[in-house]
Amino acid sequence: MITKFHIDNFKSLVNFSMPCHALTCLIGMNNTGKSTILQAIDFVGCIASGNVSQWLKDRAWKIKEIKSQFKRQYKITFKLHFILQDNNYVWEGTLKLHSLNCDTERIVQIGSEEDILLEVAKGSYTFSSGLKKSIDFNYEGSILASLKEQVLNDELRDIKKFLQSVKTLELLDPLLLRKRARTTEEDIGIEGEKLSAFLYNLPQKKQKAIYQHIHHLFEHFENYHIKAKRSGWKELWIIEKVSGVPGTFFPFLNTEAKHISDGFLRMLAIFSQLQTNYAVLLFDEIEDGLNHEVMEYLLDVMLKSPQQIYFTTHSPMILNFLEDEVAQNSVILVYKDYKAGGQTKTVRFFDIPQIKDKLEYMGPGEIFANVNLKQLP
Repeated sequence: MITKFHIDNFKSLVNFSMPCHALTCLIGMNNTGKSTILQAIDFVGCIASGNVSQWLKDRAWKIKEIKSQFKRQYKITFKLHFILQDNNYVWEGTLKLHSLNCDTERIVQIGSEEDILLEVAKGSYTFSSGLKKSIDFNYEGSILASLKEQVLNDELRDIKKFLQSVKTLELLDPLLLRKRARTTEEDIGIEGEKLSAFLYNLPQKKQKAIYQHIHHLFEHFENYHIKAKRSGWKELWIIEKVSGVPGTFFPFLNTEAKHISDGFLRMLAIFSQLQTNYAVLLFDEIEDGLNHEVMEYLLDVMLKSPQQIYFTTHSPMILNFLEDEVAQNSVILVYKDYKAGGQTKTVRFFDIPQIKDKLEYMGPGEIFANVNLKQLP
């Protein structure tokens, strides 16, 4: 689990740090940088995977568009504090934007003493064993993405797997969720365009878990069905019970995904990703298209999930579904500091004294609804 996130020179994030929890809820006015924070976490995950250029291509962004306008330097520095198997680690590095690789990088285990597991500096990399090798190959992002598994010890392999297991669902597009897909990738794609193929390849046990969640919310939901078409295309259908209705000849109603509501497809996509092996999931404006009964149940499922979850929201209702103790740790106010030129800053919402005092007689969501977020910073 990530416990602290730091990044410098990414869009409006300059020397930016934020505490992180199992569930992290970002609130704030529009255009304060909530989505930017999710993008930055996802970006660092792509550095670990060595997919920086593909990450930019998927968003149709140029390098100069992610570099902060507040600084002249052409590099992005980052630092992740995280816990893995009860051990505390720090991964930090500097990504050169001209070459898109980390020219400096360190992974350190934090204990009574610091143990440097991997260090990249001055064209060489060094393991904790003291073995030092010059870098005689080209790579993108972190050197971890290019080093062969056999040269890493078990600890570094586990760390590599964790750092590469960030999944964003900030770009979900209802139009693409409806489309046929024929790829057999291990996720639903950056915009949800591979949902039908992903569901088709899920193990039966995980498909059953998705069914149980949706059936809990909609008792007439019978199941989803993926039709395998020619040339490997997969098509998503939803099956609902209609038996017992006078004059009804067929006991089930079969509806193709192109006629299913945006909210239902979004819910199906979210539940599907909770069945993956990703360690960190990122959701932007999670309440889009979902009513409060669905959100209450979904939030409960997320709180029980082994995955670390970040989401942005504008809904006070969602905060009311959080216990006070969870809300105090998890709800982060995002704002722009215009004395610093409009840089994005954060503070724990319920660490603000006048906000914390209201918890004695108001729910978290009620406080959120009755606070002027524009004036609060």
